[in-house]
Amino acid sequence: PEYLEKLGAYVFAECTSLTSIVIPEYITEIPSNAFANCTSLEFVQLSEELRTIRMDAFSQTRNLKEIEFPKKLTTIAANAPTANQNTKNPIVAISRITNTPAIINHICHI
Repeated sequence: PEYLEKLGAYVFAECTSLTSIVIPEYITEIPSNAFANCTSLEFVQLSEELRTIRMDAFSQTRNLKEIEFPKKLTTIAANAPTANQNTKNPIVAISRITNTPAIINHICHI
């Protein structure tokens, strides 16, 4: 293919120098552990076509400051991005997410 069709599990895991990323429009799923331990990651722009964020996709991304979830997102597994003291724009419009672990609702105080 002329472009990347999907992200693989652990694709950016342990990339401690990664500070920001733009997920291309044709990506519909962030796989498990895709950004695990990306300790410098601060900004994520997700694809408008994104529908699923798999388990631990963003685990240990403690410096994440901004992420806005697209309208088509319906599934967030455990350890998706959640509000923390550094996050300016945590989970947006969580009410439209239909498949979300209860722990995310608790952490985000919704």
